[in-house]
Amino acid sequence: MEDVDELRTLLARHVRPDSTTPIDGVRIASVERSTPPSPETSGTVWALIAQGAKRIALGDRVYEYRAGQYLVASVDMPITGHFIEASPERPAIGLGLTLHPADVAELLLRAAPGDVPTGGGTPSGMAVSDAPPELIDAAIRLLRLLDRPHDLAVLAPLVKREIL
Repeated sequence: MEDVDELRTLLARHVRPDSTTPIDGVRIASVERSTPPSPETSGTVWALIAQGAKRIALGDRVYEYRAGQYLVASVDMPITGHFIEASPERPAIGLGLTLHPADVAELLLRAAPGDVPTGGGTPSGMAVSDAPPELIDAAIRLLRLLDRPHDLAVLAPLVKREIL
């Protein structure tokens, strides 16, 4: 859990009111109160939470993710979402990375046939999973670049690709 602690510290240090960062496609959000469910669109995103929790409804499916977990939305969909664990003392804080279909497709084309999941049934376009230590480490290295702006242009695209 110490990786999640470092992730939380970096996110808190670099959060801005508009949630933007100098890294293209990377946003940091901090929410200080639980919110009522509201309609929104998911965007195509990978979102990792370092503190707090969020609940998203997509049709009759409900996705909930919290510290150390991530959500992937592979297509932009109408959803209902809200933060369920957030307070001024302990805000919900997380990182979002916009997914570009061309980048994902390129990686899938390069993957060995056994590395690409093939499941039965209709895919939902959204999934939640526990973040392995390697993924949290990549997110931490991406955020550390915010403290080294001269390295952003070269290293941020490489770390973003690693996350994908």
